[in-house]
Amino acid sequence: MFTSAEWLNLNASKEGKGKKTTTIILQVSFWEDIVHTLKATGPLVKVLRLVDNEKKPAMDDEFGDQEYIGEDEDDASGKGSDDEDLDFNDS
Repeated sequence: MFTSAEWLNLNASKEGKGKKTTTIILQVSFWEDIVHTLKATGPLVKVLRLVDNEKKPAMDDEFGDQEYIGEDEDDASGKGSDDEDLDFNDS
């Protein structure tokens, strides 16, 4: 686009901001930075899409709520987990 005749005929291409934009876009380092950014953010975007999927939720709301409620009830009742009975000291 920035090397096309259409762009070069626009007034914006002749202004300072247009020239600066053209210079940046045509630099190889700009595109290397774009590739680096896409590689870095790709996994994050995949996770966000998975979590935000309305058709297939990442976790069933009902199951997730019951699991958390169950953990809170155990803690409130004074029941400890079986892990509390384990002694991890070497002595």
